Amino acid sequence: MRNNNDLPAAAPAPCGIITLTADFGTGDWYAGALKGVLMSINPQCRPVDLTHGIAPQDIQAGSFCLAQACPLFPAGTVHIAVVDPGVGSDRKPLLVVTEQHYFVGPDNGLFTGVMQAAASYACIELTNAAYFRSAVSSTFHGRDIFAPAAAHITRGIAPLAMGRLIDDPVMLAISVPETGADGCLTGAIVHMDHFGNLITNIAAESVARMAQQGEIAITCGGTILQRICSCYEQAPAGEPFGIIGSSRTLEISLRNASAREALNARRGQSVTVRPQTAASETVSQQPNMSFRTNVRNLK
Repeated sequence: MRNNNDLPAAAPAPCGIITLTADFGTGDWYAGALKGVLMSINPQCRPVDLTHGIAPQDIQAGSFCLAQACPLFPAGTVHIAVVDPGVGSDRKPLLVVTEQHYFVGPDNGLFTGVMQAAASYACIELTNAAYFRSAVSSTFHGRDIFAPAAAHITRGIAPLAMGRLIDDPVMLAISVPETGADGCLTGAIVHMDHFGNLITNIAAESVARMAQQGEIAITCGGTILQRICSCYEQAPAGEPFGIIGSSRTLEISLRNASAREALNARRGQSVTVRPQTAASETVSQQPNMSFRTNVRNLK
């Protein structure tokens, strides 16, 4: 990633699609209000709900979900993200421009994932009130600032007409897996999805390389998992297991149940992948929490 002092040379022409990611839930009018503003400014735009199910104020989850979904949208898509506990304060309203997409929302780390994934990006603080609603609420910048800005982008308004370039966007601290002297790879749970799957930051390729050297064990809290499956149907009921998820990272799952609840897991908790011999002592100490691995399922 690289933060430019100018817009990416290949900034795409807006395609008319506007995605919405928020912690609004579905029981109130907030998501609908954004769509009303969007279509009032540009009736030809196409709003798409990415998710409104982010937990309230959970910026990290919003960043993760947005980064997972946005690459699947066409070039020129505008993404609105509103997980904004600092709404009404001095936090900046932000427009991020990459070679493929536009992102509009609060400058609070919500766009960390997409900025890290981009080859280059530019950040614009939205300052031109001509592209806001005439009355701006201190509690609903999604409706009054972010939605209007996004709609104007789809109408062809130049990003730099909306504000000024900045080079210091807020970035979340992102953990990176580490390899120990004993060859063990330690990462962390970075997200827990609706099904209770524990999504880690340990890449599938890293797990596969270790598996080529022999059977492996996965440690999560006080639990040792020694089974890696290629699909949920392979897993015995009641046994947590490892699986390479759709994000191409290691996940810990429980067939037809929640691994989060069964393991009392939390985001940020360490997950270690190690050769089975390195885990044997721990396994012997906790035999009731050990499960068999089928390394062939990684190949």
